[in-house]
Amino acid sequence: MYSRRDGSSRDTEEAIYVTLGKEFKKDSTNLSWVLVNFPTARIVFLHVHWPSKWMPFMGGKVSHKLANEQEQELHRRNERNEMLKLMCRYKRICTRRKVKLEYVNDENVLRGIINLVKTFRVKRLVTASRSMSKQAELLECCQIWLVRDGNHISTSGAIREDTETKVENEESQELSIPALEPLTNESEAYAANESEAYATPSSDLDDEIPSDQDEIHTLTDRSLCHSDVSQKTETTVRENESPSESNTTTDESGGEMFSEEAPDRPVKHKSFRNDAAEVQLLWAEVKQLKREVKKLKIRLKNESSIASKGKAVFSEQKLKGVGDNPNPPIPEHVTEFSHSELKRATNNFNRRNIIGEGGYGPVYRGKLRGAVVAIKMLNPKSKQGHPEFQQEVHVLGMIKNPYIIKLMGVCSKSCSLVYEYLPSGTLKQQLVRALSWQDRVRILGEQRSALICLHTNKPYAIIHADLKPQNILLDENNISRLGDFGTARAILNDPSNQETICRKTNPMGTTGYMDPIFLMTGELTPQSDVYSYGVVTLQLLTGLLELNIAEQVEEGLRRGVARQILDGSAGDWPAVQAEKLLRLALRCCSLERKQRPSLESKEWRTLDILRAMAGKSRKLESTSIKKGAI
Repeated sequence: MYSRRDGSSRDTEEAIYVTLGKEFKKDSTNLSWVLVNFPTARIVFLHVHWPSKWMPFMGGKVSHKLANEQEQELHRRNERNEMLKLMCRYKRICTRRKVKLEYVNDENVLRGIINLVKTFRVKRLVTASRSMSKQAELLECCQIWLVRDGNHISTSGAIREDTETKVENEESQELSIPALEPLTNESEAYAANESEAYATPSSDLDDEIPSDQDEIHTLTDRSLCHSDVSQKTETTVRENESPSESNTTTDESGGEMFSEEAPDRPVKHKSFRNDAAEVQLLWAEVKQLKREVKKLKIRLKNESSIASKGKAVFSEQKLKGVGDNPNPPIPEHVTEFSHSELKRATNNFNRRNIIGEGGYGPVYRGKLRGAVVAIKMLNPKSKQGHPEFQQEVHVLGMIKNPYIIKLMGVCSKSCSLVYEYLPSGTLKQQLVRALSWQDRVRILGEQRSALICLHTNKPYAIIHADLKPQNILLDENNISRLGDFGTARAILNDPSNQETICRKTNPMGTTGYMDPIFLMTGELTPQSDVYSYGVVTLQLLTGLLELNIAEQVEEGLRRGVARQILDGSAGDWPAVQAEKLLRLALRCCSLERKQRPSLESKEWRTLDILRAMAGKSRKLESTSIKKGAI
């Protein structure tokens, strides 16, 4: 048993407060030290909980700002449940000991602990934090044991002698914690500003945390239902009062209840009890909710369409004949080639004939029936496959546009695609070779025309879903073609309301170009392509990389250095019109879809003016060259 500094050994029922964090292995050894050295003391866990600002999504993490309020609330609820499960793991170490949890929501751990200590007038605190054990504001409130890796390091902050004598001579076995002396003015000011805004649970709710696995789930589910029981566990703490001075009310069980006066404060203290009857009732409700959620998921999965808030969202099953038919017919103008023909055309798929490679597989240059073509073969190890093959065949089979790549043929057996051959490679490759500003604005105009053609197609609008410089190909005259339609999706085009076209699907695309709203919600709309088009426009104007490009351009415009962020390798830009196009492209990259301009909007007159200026510039250059030749 731990010996106090005055040499006397003491085994008391007084509460020992222990700070516990997320590092279970480290803090569990310190908790074991407390159990050994204070065998009959009541244990109170102190924990500071701060929900992460990053939400898990598709194996990675995204900022919570991109989620709606409902998703953020679900994230906070899940993190709170994980915290409660962790506390139950600590509880299991304590076996039959009386245990209570007090926690606060705060991004600053030290501030949270200080407020917990002041709120509950903690007298004895065990912590593993060296910096916390040296905090003057804590030392004047309580005695701090610094314990690390299960070993006692030091004890700081002596308890007042008169208080010790009073505790030693207490006749009752129910030992109460003596009240603190008034704090300094500075400490009082801190408490008024930081501590009083928190909702604090009753200090007499000292029931144990459930210890078996079922009750752990009950505890977790109870936290999910916190909003339902909050009316039974809250009242108001008056502003400018300390928690001990505030008026309290009593619930049916006789326990005191505390809550915030200002609901906009994010910090709350909470505690929980193991009421068998209430637990059983809550657990039954949770099971019922789980059953309802399961039924709802099944119903949503089987629905052919979802109508929500006036938005017509068409599901995958609704689009019969567009990527859903496992063996749809090949369009009449698309030639069916045999695998042996492709093999001969590429000299047995010689690697010297590879002109590119993507997620689908390698692209070979070959000669089929007298014409030079590009042949895209499916890589057996690719994550893409027959669905992407069928999707591209059907999309390109229904679209004819001079700025969209032409599908000449297929090989259904090997899921191979045969396109027209475009010798100048991709737009990304040409950007490295210093493409002129005249060509850049012309290509932007061409691709805008291609996207308008896709989005206004009847009866199905087409959303490309992966617009980027790597998927824009150039012919010998640098005329652009939009390619790679493996991720494209078809949506029934409702002529009565074009703006409500939307399709639920799994998020796909390329980081940096993918619409963040599509990434978060899975709702693919024409505005998703507008976002990608905005990023491509910014790249062609500035030459910057795609990641965080909107933030970089916005910062440049804010500082008034638009001319400096334009790509100088493209030549002398018409600065005024180029800056207007930069601002329009930034709107395309807005996180709010309603703020993104339609590609058919008159606002794109800026691009038309630049194209006209580019054409005039080309004529002047051509005239100058002719005169020079003469």
